[in-house]
Amino acid sequence: MSIRALTILNDQGDQTIVWTEDRDAEMEAIIAKKMAQGVRFFIIEPRAFGLLPPKEKKLAKATDAKKHRSLSVKDEDFAAFVGMDGADVVKTPAESVRGTRLSEDPAEVAKSQAVGTKPMKGG
Repeated sequence: MSIRALTILNDQGDQTIVWTEDRDAEMEAIIAKKMAQGVRFFIIEPRAFGLLPPKEKKLAKATDAKKHRSLSVKDEDFAAFVGMDGADVVKTPAESVRGTRLSEDPAEVAKSQAVGTKPMKGG
């Protein structure tokens, strides 16, 4: 199974989400909506290192559940997708992005590794 990943470039820094192929249709709908809003998506050469979601650990104490329980995903659509367990947020790989090409096909982006950029705004 190939790793699906999207690094979202925004004013809070880069955020990378990963999902499984059974969630492609949901991600495709979100990507289509973002494309209509002017977000551009670039397919990148696959990166494997660092894109696996963290392994779940059993809690030793109930108070451990309160530690590090905050996550902020600025985009409300991606935040909702993550919030309904559609995707995991992972650390953006330090590995450089290579082999980029623009894609205007939401289905292709949903089945790939990609970078999304917001439309430029004037000041």
